Amino acid sequence: GQLKEAAIYFEAYGRNSKGAKSVNALFNAAILWDALNAYPQAFKAYNLYAAKAKTKNKGPQEAAWAKAEMYRRRKLFSKAIYQYDKFLKLNPPNLERVIKAHFYIADFYRRLRSITKAKQWYQKVIRVVNNTSRGKKIGAKYAAQSQFRISSKYLRDMRAVKLGRTEKTITKGLNKMKALQKSLIKDMAKVIKYDYGPSVVAALSAEAESYEIIGNTFKNIPIPKEYSKGNVAKQFKDMASQQMNEFITKAIGSYRTAFNKGVSLKAYGPEMLSSAQALYRLDPKGFTNAGEINDVGQIPDMMGL
Repeated sequence: GQLKEAAIYFEAYGRNSKGAKSVNALFNAAILWDALNAYPQAFKAYNLYAAKAKTKNKGPQEAAWAKAEMYRRRKLFSKAIYQYDKFLKLNPPNLERVIKAHFYIADFYRRLRSITKAKQWYQKVIRVVNNTSRGKKIGAKYAAQSQFRISSKYLRDMRAVKLGRTEKTITKGLNKMKALQKSLIKDMAKVIKYDYGPSVVAALSAEAESYEIIGNTFKNIPIPKEYSKGNVAKQFKDMASQQMNEFITKAIGSYRTAFNKGVSLKAYGPEMLSSAQALYRLDPKGFTNAGEINDVGQIPDMMGL
C-alpha cells in the first residue's frame, strides 16, 4: 500500500518537475517499483531517470546497473548480460561494480551453456582484478572463482580420456591423464594464490579429485589384448591394483588437506562439505578418527555427517 503510493508519488513528481530533486525522485520511484516486483514500472522509471540525469553518464550507468541487478535477481540471464555489458560500455568509475559485472556476465554465459564466451569473460575478470592493487584487494574472490572455473576443465578432460584395449592405447591414455593432472595442479595453484577461503578449499579438492580419477581408472582398467592370458594377465592386474591403491591414498590425503584447510580458514560452505563427503566416502574410518580433524565439532550443522 504505502510503498506503491510512494512510488506513484515520486514518479509523478519526477516526471512533472525539474532539477536535481526530480531526478532523485525518479530514481527513488524506480527502486520502490523494483522492491514491489513491479518490473515494467521499475524499468520505465529507470529509463526516465537515465534520460533526465544531467551528470555525464552517471544516470545511464546507474540505470543500466540497476536494471542488470533486477534481471539477475529474476534469473533472466540473457537480459542481465545485456544490461551489465551496457553498463561496462559506459566506462563506469566504480571498480567493484566493474569486476562484479564482468563476473556475472561470465557466470551467466556458463549457466546458458555458452562455454567459449564464459571462458572469455572469466579471463577478463582475472585481467581486471590483476590490473591494479586495489583490484586484487576487492576482487580476489571473483578472480579466484573465475580461475577455478577455467581450470576445472582439466577434470572434465581427464574423465573423458578413453584407454582402448591395447598396451599402446592404454599407455597413451594414462600419459594423457597424468599430463592433464599436471596442468590442473599448476592452474589450481593460481586459484590458491588469491587466498579466498572457499576457492582454496575447492582447488585443493580438485587436486584430490584428479588423484581419485586416476585411481578409479586403474581400478577399471581393461587388460590389454597382449596380456589376456596366463601369468602376464595376473601381473598386470596386480600392477593395476597397486597403482589404484597409491592414487586413492593420495586422493584421501589431498581431500583431508582440503577439509582441514577449510576448518583452519573457517571456510564453511559447499566446497568444504564436498571435500568432507569425498573423504568420508573413500575413508570413513579415517575421517572419523583422524587426529587432524578433531575440530569437527566447530563445523556448523550444515555438514550433516
